[in-house]
Amino acid sequence: MNKKLLFLIICITLTLSITLVGCSQNNNSSSSSSSSSKSSSSNSNITKIDEALTKVKSLYPADLFPTMEIDKETLVDKYGIHKDDIKSYKALGPMMSAHVDTFIAIESTDGKASEVESSLKKYKDEFEKDMHYPSNLDKVKASQVVKHGDDVYYIILGDMSTASDSATEEQLVELAKSEVKKAVDSINSLYK
Repeated sequence: MNKKLLFLIICITLTLSITLVGCSQNNNSSSSSSSSSKSSSSNSNITKIDEALTKVKSLYPADLFPTMEIDKETLVDKYGIHKDDIKSYKALGPMMSAHVDTFIAIESTDGKASEVESSLKKYKDEFEKDMHYPSNLDKVKASQVVKHGDDVYYIILGDMSTASDSATEEQLVELAKSEVKKAVDSINSLYK
């Protein structure tokens, strides 16, 4: 009987200690997360490119907006932008090569916006010459590079699902241009 009582006391003690440790960790993590959210909200430096991404993203169906983050190394290697010309950026591209939707917003370092713009325009021109799925050709042709001060954007976005099966090539190009124009107009409105 003494062994059973001792075993029961040990089990209760272990259970209580595990419960108390778990509770104290939950309290610490919630207070730490709330203090982290306070510090991030007090230190938030929302830039125009952050605002642009939020506004532009809201214009298109969620399943069509690119979701894969493009890292700085890719901006340098693929898009030809010098790493020292990038102060901050928001860049999203397609998960699969069968899609082309891309949103790149770069806040360039002081005085380097023209270089960033030139690199993105060069990439845009070269990308237009590449082989693409027929369903992407109009989007690629409608892509735009836009510059406002130190901020430069490269946009290939659009919902082409509204095109009818009998749409002509001209109609498809116009639809693609109007889809990209929604993003460009939204970005332009931030700089007025």
